[in-house]
Amino acid sequence: MHDAWLVADIFFEILNHITYYRSTLASLALTCRAFREPALDILWKALFTTKPILHLLRETLTRECGNSDEPSKADIMRVQSAMLKYTSRVHSIHFVPLNDFQPPYLSNIATLFPMLRELEWTMDGLSAASQFPSQVISTLRRLSLRVSSDMTSETTFISSLPDLCPNITVLAMSCHWGPVWDASTDVYTTALKHAFTSAIERWQSLREVRLDLRNLEPRTLQHLAALPSLRVLDLHVPPRSSLNEAFPDLRPRPKPLGLETFHPPLFQGLQRFTMHAGIRTYEGDVDISVHAFLQHLRKLKFSPRCVTLVVTYEEADLPAILEATAGSTNPSELQEFCLHPWVMGDAGPQARFDKIRGMLGWYNLTKVKLGISIAMNDSELGEIAMAWPLLEELHFAVKHAESPLLPTWIGFIDLIRHCRRLESVGLHVDTTLGAEGILEEIDSQGRCKDKELMNSHLNSINFLGSKIQDPDMVARILRALFPALSWRGFFVFSRSPLHFKHIKHLLSLHPQSMELTMEDGNSGERLPSQNVTSTSTRDMTDAL
Repeated sequence: MHDAWLVADIFFEILNHITYYRSTLASLALTCRAFREPALDILWKALFTTKPILHLLRETLTRECGNSDEPSKADIMRVQSAMLKYTSRVHSIHFVPLNDFQPPYLSNIATLFPMLRELEWTMDGLSAASQFPSQVISTLRRLSLRVSSDMTSETTFISSLPDLCPNITVLAMSCHWGPVWDASTDVYTTALKHAFTSAIERWQSLREVRLDLRNLEPRTLQHLAALPSLRVLDLHVPPRSSLNEAFPDLRPRPKPLGLETFHPPLFQGLQRFTMHAGIRTYEGDVDISVHAFLQHLRKLKFSPRCVTLVVTYEEADLPAILEATAGSTNPSELQEFCLHPWVMGDAGPQARFDKIRGMLGWYNLTKVKLGISIAMNDSELGEIAMAWPLLEELHFAVKHAESPLLPTWIGFIDLIRHCRRLESVGLHVDTTLGAEGILEEIDSQGRCKDKELMNSHLNSINFLGSKIQDPDMVARILRALFPALSWRGFFVFSRSPLHFKHIKHLLSLHPQSMELTMEDGNSGERLPSQNVTSTSTRDMTDAL
């Protein structure tokens, strides 16, 4: 055995890289005593299903109690003690309703999982409170609650969650079925709305909140806005949400004369904000108009570093969305802006460059992901490069979208020359124009003579919808400009059929393993990814 395996820090780092290979972790735990405890800690740290616990329960019952149908209290204590050797390692678990997941063996959750920090819980009306009968789980810090059926009988239990889990800092709640989606305002729907509201308002140390609830009272948002600890807010406003009728106005108001009471600014600690709206539901509901979404956005006033908006998109509404974002936030502090249009069909939305020109004043942007095909030329791409010199990620692309106007290699080079921190790029590029000057800077060994053109930070390129006629030339240029690029994550999307000849240009970088994904833009069909291990170009081509 190599001595490096005996160094605890190195061994833990190795284990963290094979977290998803649970069979490998189990094998390591059985290898030797030195590997047993660290491997078991990683193996049991996060459970994505209750099956391992049920399997352990059955084995422990057979070993400790034999075939006894009604074990005694002593047997139950012995079973729980034997299971504790494994369950005490669990930090995160996903509970789902199961008929055989019942007390008395698993009733004392707080004792059985003393190190539990994160709980993802799918609830239904049959097994919600019975799984956690008045247990105080004070160790929980993260709670993800998903209501999947009629929970009207559990409103008291939902409102009491802050008593069971008083130290929650990360909260996610969603409810998509049952009377919560009923258009009528019966007593059950009202009771469920008050239950969610009561629970959320009693947590005072929330740092991250994700809400997808139709019946959410406006005062809940006011409570969240006043929390100084809140850093992340992900808000989904469904089409029939009560918030669409009474979205609270959270903008600062002038103080009346003579009123000296100090009120801290709302959303004073918010760093990341996400709002979903205008999305069509599976029941075929009518979308929220973008204008209603903009009214919601205009009633907010905060200074987050990252804003993500998900909304049905029309080209004419893009300037209005940017205007509302600039009016609701502080653009000088905004570092990340993502706009994800909800696209029902294959064709993605498109826009001209003048529709996003208002963003050029947001000079501290580091990540821009619009998910929109932007028609622009080299000069306009140069404006982007000059306006956002701190860029780390830039994506103006959606699958199957084709811009009528594309920048060439000249604009692409101008971008990477001015934005030296770029790590990820997704653009439409016409690679048939402007390559002559770059090829002159590449020597016979495929290296770029001009060191200022080279970018060692870039690790992802997406030429979605680009015009590519000579893949060999494209691969040669990219290899010279980005010598540290991980070709394992390299994607080429073309509007014309590609050949596999250019693989020989990439083989010398990572010959042991390479993944290449292509798309034929003419047919709209995605060619399957190839995981290939080869030592020669012939073997690589034959495998493809």
